Amino acid sequence: MKTRRFSDAEIEAILHEAESRPVGDVCRAHKITGRQFYQWKVERAARGSSSTSDLQSLEEQNERLRKLLAATLEERSVLRSAVAALDPRGKG
Repeated sequence: MKTRRFSDAEIEAILHEAESRPVGDVCRAHKITGRQFYQWKVERAARGSSSTSDLQSLEEQNERLRKLLAATLEERSVLRSAVAALDPRGKG
């Protein structure tokens, strides 16, 4: 029997779904055992339920850093152009 591997996002969605529906129904809908469901629940509790929000904050930080890098590279390019225009030898 082939086992299916669920991503972290899928597991979080299944656990969240079980907050509004009976666990047995959720397990049947996703073809997992109750034991697997409760094992995921224990693992989530052990690592903290904020792992999804941690990931989101890291993605936001990454986006800010990318924008900062782009601005810095743009500024560097402008400064190189200015230096090249002032240099009589044409070297940058």
